[in-house]
Amino acid sequence: SGHNCADDNVIVLQRVKFLLSNPHLIPKYDLLESNCETVAVWCKTGTFRTFQVAGLVDGGKRNSATVAASSVLASSLLGPLALPAIAGAALSYSALLMKENSNESMWRERTKILNDEFQRWQEGQEQVCVIL
Repeated sequence: SGHNCADDNVIVLQRVKFLLSNPHLIPKYDLLESNCETVAVWCKTGTFRTFQVAGLVDGGKRNSATVAASSVLASSLLGPLALPAIAGAALSYSALLMKENSNESMWRERTKILNDEFQRWQEGQEQVCVIL
């Protein structure tokens, strides 16, 4: 658990049942931070995150870096006229990097909370089975 490989189907189904019993543990919907994919990935792997958004941010960072490199080249030809493009690319890259760091931190925190609560819930389920 807590990795990118799929866990055993029994564990996956237990996580689904756990979340259905504890919907308050799922953060409010947010397209870039907490969406249906983050829930599905947690159920399948024990890691709360979205690979689509991470890919989008990575692609945006690559695009920003390309624009920055092109802007530097343009500045050698255009001089100060290229400065707004360079500044825009730098700001875009910085914003995407900050968003990625923020998401990674939130996903790690949410993964820990969900896994800790899931473990407690599983222990409670085992006690019910022993009593029955």
